[in-house]
Amino acid sequence: MISKKIMQQVRELEIHTRRVLNSSQVGGYRSSQKGFGFDFDQLRPYQYGDDVRLIDWKSSCRGNNLLVRQYFEERNRTFMLCLDVSASTYYGSHDTLKQDVMKQITGVLSLVAEFSKDKVGLILFSDQIEKEIAPAKGKQHVHHIIETIFSHVPSSKKTDINVLLGHVTQKVSKSAVVFLISDFISPCFEKSLKQVAIHKEVIAVSCTDAQEIDFDSAGLLWIQDPETGEQVLVDTRKKKRQDLSAFLQKRMMQQRQMFQQYKVDFLQVQPKAHFIHDLVMFFQKRLMY
Repeated sequence: MISKKIMQQVRELEIHTRRVLNSSQVGGYRSSQKGFGFDFDQLRPYQYGDDVRLIDWKSSCRGNNLLVRQYFEERNRTFMLCLDVSASTYYGSHDTLKQDVMKQITGVLSLVAEFSKDKVGLILFSDQIEKEIAPAKGKQHVHHIIETIFSHVPSSKKTDINVLLGHVTQKVSKSAVVFLISDFISPCFEKSLKQVAIHKEVIAVSCTDAQEIDFDSAGLLWIQDPETGEQVLVDTRKKKRQDLSAFLQKRMMQQRQMFQQYKVDFLQVQPKAHFIHDLVMFFQKRLMY
């Protein structure tokens, strides 16, 4: 049973997203391939091998030259949204947790897919596949996805992106566009990413907290790993703080370079006032071919 609080979150996310979608005209795309689509493109000279049913006889007679009708072919896309629900995402140095932002990102993407009449599916993962919803179309299906995103309680705290990518390689259609929404705090997954990126279009969306880019100076701090429970004493004073910030920034830079190497689109998101608007604008440009 979905709680009233979750239903309110879902309702607010949908209202905000649809308002942005309607104002920005995000939608499907068309390709200029020959076919029996619904949208007429142009008349062009007949070429050997063209289907004779496409010949426009009236126009051909007027121009004394065989002309065929060319159409825009409609293509159906499939989005597979892969959301990291491990314990490291339940962190936030301010009011908003990374997981809250990541849930909103995934919800927005499912609404974008429904708006453009594409299929969309969901995989929730930690160091195992927590939940999977097969791709489908329709408003009711998207509502089911969003409710699952906001209501699921993970059974594991740890992260292993290799498990997710292995599942995607074996179980997800090659034609699907794979969205990987995570903080990417995981054992090395470069080999698995390379294998997936060869056969599928992958878009990585990284959600980071400001403290994960530039750590504040707060003296000696005991910090607990949310996934393992291990505690370590961290020195955040002056030189040590600079070393820590440099380490965190280097890790993010290396991830960017890895995604770039394997031609994976990469978007880094931080909580801010116009978060949903900026996200929709990015995917409007990215998904209109």
